[in-house]
Amino acid sequence: MKKKINYRKIVFGILLVYLSYFLFRQYQTINRISAETKKQKLIYEKLKEDHDNLQDNVELSKTSRYQEIIARQILHLIKDGEIPVIDSAKK
Repeated sequence: MKKKINYRKIVFGILLVYLSYFLFRQYQTINRISAETKKQKLIYEKLKEDHDNLQDNVELSKTSRYQEIIARQILHLIKDGEIPVIDSAKK
């Protein structure tokens, strides 16, 4: 007696293999996107820190004390190793 081929089991097996492959590819994609997200968050944090530092530098550059120090450096009135002293009586 010849055994009948059960097409339903074959189709189910093929669908199971296809579904397994599809889920595995989705898992790989999710892991890749997750890793990229973490990397982008680190880049964002570094850029945010740099931005904050630049904002602080902009605020500092608006003060007259900073402008005086820069002017002295440009005019070479500060020597190497010299510590600039600002007269507190001037304030």
